[in-house]
Amino acid sequence: NSSELKKFCGDYWNKKSSYVRRIKLKDGKLYYCRSEGNESELTPISKNTFVLTQEPDSFSIRFEKKSGQELMIFAVGDEFEYINVKYDPVTYDSNQLSEFTGLFLCENLKVMYNLTMQDGKIKASHNRNVDFAITPYKIDKFTSNVNYFSNLEFERDNNCLLYTSDAAD
Repeated sequence: NSSELKKFCGDYWNKKSSYVRRIKLKDGKLYYCRSEGNESELTPISKNTFVLTQEPDSFSIRFEKKSGQELMIFAVGDEFEYINVKYDPVTYDSNQLSEFTGLFLCENLKVMYNLTMQDGKIKASHNRNVDFAITPYKIDKFTSNVNYFSNLEFERDNNCLLYTSDAAD
């Protein structure tokens, strides 16, 4: 029943590993989405538990409500569980996004990144690495597909935005 499945759809944040996952409904089936084009179909095995259709013995996903939060728990066999919390992603228009452009010092890595607008997205450039996009997920918080740049937070003061990594949530 599609209306029953819709309640699981949405965006989920994994605080520990700093990544976003999405559950979406397509053609009456749920999909676990890692990024655009990288998704796995889900098969229900109970009311709130699903397995990845391609690897049903290896990976399962269960949805729970705890302490007022909606959780998606991704299990790797009986060994590991990754807890992801549902949230409402933030969207910025191009004017708001442009506030996040400029040169930023990444103190942990001791390098400068140039953040620019390209095709309505923010691209991060550094002279020793390939450019990559950063995507907002919460207010002043961004993520990317680059593991060392997966959780960015901008702190505001009266004059500018300051970049920090390892955002609090």
